[in-house]
Amino acid sequence: MELLAEYGVWGLFLASFLAATILPLASEIVLVAVVAAGADPWAALWAAAAGNTLGGMTSYFLGYFFEIKKVCRWMKIPPEKLDRMYPYAHRYGFLLGFLGFMPVIGDVVMIALGSLHCSWIGTLLTSATGKTLRYYLIVFTQLAVTSAV
Repeated sequence: MELLAEYGVWGLFLASFLAATILPLASEIVLVAVVAAGADPWAALWAAAAGNTLGGMTSYFLGYFFEIKKVCRWMKIPPEKLDRMYPYAHRYGFLLGFLGFMPVIGDVVMIALGSLHCSWIGTLLTSATGKTLRYYLIVFTQLAVTSAV
């Protein structure tokens, strides 16, 4: 993660993308490191949000276009987790995309929405909103804490 932080906002974008797809990375740590190193907080916020949103939509499209058993195997997600997510995805549809930022269930949410062919634009918008708000809270909490010290 230090290597990704060394590349500034571009490394942050990549870390955020990978964290939302195939690797169990903590993009929040890279975000905090990049901002602490002096990167523009707004640029860091947008890089993290864009990377994580694109990563989440990658999971969505994997669920949309591929056989769900293969996707579960590729992403190392137990099919039971997906089975537990389907009732919520049926009930809330693309609105559930807002929770795509959450650890542990975020990938499952996005894959479930894709496999059910929920609106991709709705999923994109709700997912981007949730992820951006999360990163906003992290960046500006960090700035408030460091300015208070």
